[in-house]
Amino acid sequence: MKSSRLMIAVASAFLVLLVPAVAQSVAVQATIPFNFSVGTQAMMAGDYRVSVDGWGQMWISRLRNGGATTAPTNAIGGGQTQDRPPELVFNRYGDHYFLSEVWTGGTYRGHQLMISSTERDYARGAKVESTTVVATRLPK
Repeated sequence: MKSSRLMIAVASAFLVLLVPAVAQSVAVQATIPFNFSVGTQAMMAGDYRVSVDGWGQMWISRLRNGGATTAPTNAIGGGQTQDRPPELVFNRYGDHYFLSEVWTGGTYRGHQLMISSTERDYARGAKVESTTVVATRLPK
């Protein structure tokens, strides 16, 4: 009985130490000069901090005057041989922008946001164009 409790305690301690190592986030900062959406959440133009953790969860927050949201992402890239610089990629439909990809720099892997039902509605009526905003990778 005591050995079972000890084993459970050791396993729990290991998990507590492992989760922060796997879920470390990488962050970038960018000035986004237009209003945009993250999924169904409308965001105002401004300076933003964007981070993605090891589990693929993205957080985006406006540096002044608040405004924040979170969204799940899928890993993209991996087939390229060169690092991609830190940047945010937006899908544009007319004058509506949707955050599509986050590249944190220093790697050839990025993070792609899932297309929301709102973006799908815009996609039916307009041609998609890509707009890229250069970002700065923040120190850990």
